[in-house]
Amino acid sequence: MANPEDASRKIASEDVECATVDIKLGAAPTFAVAAELKARGIPFIFITGYDWTIVPQEFSGVPRLVKPVMPGDIIRHLIELT
Repeated sequence: MANPEDASRKIASEDVECATVDIKLGAAPTFAVAAELKARGIPFIFITGYDWTIVPQEFSGVPRLVKPVMPGDIIRHLIELT
């Protein structure tokens, strides 16, 4: 998704099994999207170039992959979530 609003619409309108969440989409942080996923019980991983310390405590157990990320690593982590 290009922005958090698009991601929220997709989460609300489709059957999402799991997700990857980039900590920032454009200039906007995506913690609201992560909160929506968590509230719906949808497993997700963070993909980011940012330090883990910017992630709110409520997401401390969410796996995080650091950019650059190999596609195989993303797939492996998503498989482990489902």
